[in-house]
Amino acid sequence: REKYLVYSDPIIVVRDLIWFHKNNSPKWNQLADLKHLKFGRTRGFQYGSEFEDAVIKNSISIEEVESDKQNFIKLKLGRIDAFVANEITAAEIFRQIPELKESIVSSFKPLKEGPMYMGFSKKSPAVKLIPYVNKVIKQYQSDGTIKKIFLE
Repeated sequence: REKYLVYSDPIIVVRDLIWFHKNNSPKWNQLADLKHLKFGRTRGFQYGSEFEDAVIKNSISIEEVESDKQNFIKLKLGRIDAFVANEITAAEIFRQIPELKESIVSSFKPLKEGPMYMGFSKKSPAVKLIPYVNKVIKQYQSDGTIKKIFLE
C-alpha cells in the first residue's frame, strides 16, 4: 500500500479484544488459556497470527458467521463462549443494539492492537492537505473528540 498511498499521523490505536458473556469471563494470560472455549468468527476476518495458528492447530474451536453483529448476538445467547472484535466495531454494534452491552464484557488485555491511519492516494491533490489533517488529528486527540467518534 505504501507504493500508492501516503498516510496521516496515527488517528487512534485500535485494539482487538476478546469478548465474553458477563457470566463467563475467564481470566487469561495467553490464548492457550482459552482453548476450552468455543469462539465465534466473522467470515473473512483475520485475528492475528497467534489466533490463526491456534485455529490451524485445532486448539481453538470456532463457528463462523457472516457478521460481527451475529457473533455478538450468539455470545449474548450463549451459543458461543468468546468472540474477537475490535473495540470500535463493538462500540458501533452496541449503539445499534444497546441491550447487548448489558450482557457482554471484554477482556482488558488486547489480543492485538495497532494504529489506524487515514490514507491518501499519492496521485490525489488532497495529499497537500496532510499537514492540516495531522494538525486536526492532534487537536481531536487532545480534546477527546477522537475517543467520542470511535468509542462512545
